[in-house]
Amino acid sequence: MKKNFNNIIIGCLLFATINHTTSFAQNANTHLSNLTAPVQVNINLLPKSNNSKDLGSFDKSWKDLYLDGAIYVNGNRFIAYNIGTGLSNTTVGNYTLINNTTGSYNAAFGAYSLEYNTSGSGNAAFGEAALWKNTTGQFNAAFGQNALSYNTTSNANSAFGNGALYISTGNSNSAFGEVSLWNNAAGSNNSAFGQAAGHSNVNGNENTYIGKNAGFSNQHSNYNVMVGSQSGYSVTGAQNTFVGTSAGRDFTLGNYNVCLGINAGYGGGAAKTGNYNTYIGGYTNAASSVINATALGYLAYVGSSYTVRIGDPTITSIGGYTNWSNISDGRMKKNIKQNVPGLSFINKLQPVTYNLDLDAADRIIQRPAIKD
Repeated sequence: MKKNFNNIIIGCLLFATINHTTSFAQNANTHLSNLTAPVQVNINLLPKSNNSKDLGSFDKSWKDLYLDGAIYVNGNRFIAYNIGTGLSNTTVGNYTLINNTTGSYNAAFGAYSLEYNTSGSGNAAFGEAALWKNTTGQFNAAFGQNALSYNTTSNANSAFGNGALYISTGNSNSAFGEVSLWNNAAGSNNSAFGQAAGHSNVNGNENTYIGKNAGFSNQHSNYNVMVGSQSGYSVTGAQNTFVGTSAGRDFTLGNYNVCLGINAGYGGGAAKTGNYNTYIGGYTNAASSVINATALGYLAYVGSSYTVRIGDPTITSIGGYTNWSNISDGRMKKNIKQNVPGLSFINKLQPVTYNLDLDAADRIIQRPAIKD
C-alpha cells in the first residue's frame, strides 16, 4: 500500500510539472523575457541604439547586423538614408558620408566616398574614395575609383573614370577618361575626354582636350583646343588649335598656332616654339621656330618665317578661274615716280625654260624626313 501511494505522489508531481511547463510556454509574454533557462533570451528582441544587445552565438550576434536609421554590418554603418541634419542623403559603403552635418541631397556609393563631406550638397559619388575629401563643394559628380578624390570646396565638376580630376580644386571642369585632368589643381572650365587627356593641367583654364593623351603636357596655359589622339601632346603654349591625330604634337611654347590634319605640324623631331603659324593638311610641317608661316596641302613644308607654301614639290599646277590678285591701291602709295626704263630694260631680259630638280629642292629648303 505504501509503494502504491508513493507512485501516486510521484505521478501527481510529474503531471503537475509537465502541466506547469506547458502553461508557462503558452503564456510567455511578447518579449519572451519571462522564460527560464535554457530558452531565456534577452529582455527584448530589439537592440539598443548604442549597440549593446546581443542575440545569437558568440561569433555572430545581433550587433553584427542591426537597424538604427541605417544598416550596420560587422559594426560598421553600411547603408543609410539621412546623415546628420541634412535631407535625403543616401549612402552605401563603409565610411560614406560619416562626417556629414548639414549637407543634403548627396549620394555616396563606395567605401570612403564623400567621407569628409560636412555641408556640401547635391553631390554624387560612385566608386571607392570618389569625392573623398570633399567638405563643402556642391553639385559635383564623380564616377570611378578616386575620381575627384581631393576636391574639397569646388563646385560643379564632373569626373568619369579612375582618377579623373584626382586632385582638382577648380570649378566647372569635365573629365571623362582614366586619369584625365589628373593633376588639375586650380584650373576651371576645362573639358577633357579620353585617357590621360589634359593629364598635367594644373591651373590652365578653358582648355578642351579630346583624345588619348591630348594636351598631355599643358600645365598653365589657357584657351587651347586639342582634338585627336596625341594632339598637342607636348604643348605648353596658349590659344592653339590642333585637330587630327598627333596634330601639333611637337609644339612646346608656341602660341596662336593652327594645325589641321593627321601629323600636321609634327615631324622632324625638333620641338617647335613658333607663333602665329598655320598648317593645314596631313604631314604639313615647318622649321622649329618659324613665325607667321603657312603650309597648305599634304606634305607642304615651310622653312622660314613670314612665308607661305602651297603643296609639296610634286604639285604640277596651282591656279583658279581668275588671275591672282595683288593688293594694289593708290591710296596706300606715296612717292610715285615714272622712272622705270622701258624698252631698253625689256631688251635686257633673258627668258629661259627649265625642269625642276625635286631632290635639290628638298636639300635647299632642308625638308626633314617624314616621321611616323
